Amino acid sequence: MRNTAKVIAPLVLLLGFQAATSPASAYCIVNEWKRTLHVKLKTHNPLGNFHRMIKPNEEACCEWFDRSCNPSASRNGKLIFDIRSKSKKPREFYCSTSLQKRVSGVGGGKITVRDNIAQIGGLECDSRDYLARPVDRTLPTNNYGVPIFKVPDQVSPPTEKEIPDAK
Repeated sequence: MRNTAKVIAPLVLLLGFQAATSPASAYCIVNEWKRTLHVKLKTHNPLGNFHRMIKPNEEACCEWFDRSCNPSASRNGKLIFDIRSKSKKPREFYCSTSLQKRVSGVGGGKITVRDNIAQIGGLECDSRDYLARPVDRTLPTNNYGVPIFKVPDQVSPPTEKEIPDAK
């Protein structure tokens, strides 16, 4: 009985840790700002898109394996977002990486948007992966219109000539 408990206890701890560190969603955009956000996935995706309006103190998420909003279907797949204010006022707020109005994320991550006047665009977008590590802020020079995954080539079944000893 004690040997069984010694085996089960670490297994329960390991499963609990894994469940706590690996969210079910591909990515979540969390709006901790006072205005509604307009969020659009800019990574080329032939199978769909992610385009949401997120109200203050709300979030929008996508399952990591859903190719309609995560084309690579990978928790580590790189994603590029355009995150900006949705207001009719003349001043536009946006998240940026350097001088680009874009922010990077990953398939299993979370981007939290906050007000920060010190940032270019006036918004701070904290992008983390599924282990809560900061996502690298460097982006490819051009990710528009470039597929980030390759569709496998179609393979036809072998013919009788290609199969040895097929008679």
